[in-house]
Amino acid sequence: MPVQASKSGAARRAPAEGLVPGAGADIEAAAETLSALAHPTRLGVFRVLAAAAPETLRAGVIAEKVDVAPSTLTQHLHVLERAGLIARHAHGRERLYAVESDAIAGLLQYLIADCCGGRPELCGGAVARCEPGGVGA
Repeated sequence: MPVQASKSGAARRAPAEGLVPGAGADIEAAAETLSALAHPTRLGVFRVLAAAAPETLRAGVIAEKVDVAPSTLTQHLHVLERAGLIARHAHGRERLYAVESDAIAGLLQYLIADCCGGRPELCGGAVARCEPGGVGA
C-alpha cells in the first residue's frame, strides 16, 4: 500500500479502502493494518474514536477513556495514524484525532470479499452489515 503524507506532514499508509482481494501487496497491507489493531490499547483507542465518529477527540480525552498515560498514548496514536486508521487534525494548538472510516470499511470489505465462496447470502447478513449503508454503518 502506498505511503502518503498526513495532514500533520508525517508519513502514513494510504487508507485500506482500495484493497483488492488476492493481490499480494494488498495482503501485506491488510496484515500491516490489522497489526496496528493487534494491541489492546490501540484497539481500545480505535474503538473510542469509532464510537465518537464523525467527531474528533483530543488526545487527553482519549487517554482518559482508555486509561493510559498521555505519554504512552502518543506512540499508539502514531502507529494507528501510520496505518491510515486514524487522522490527526490541528485546531490551533490542539491536536484532534478522528477515525478514518473509509479505511476500516475498506479493510472489512477486503476481509469478507470472498466470504462463503462469493455467495454473500450464505453469510447470515455479515456481508450486508459491512457494506456502505448496511446495519451498523
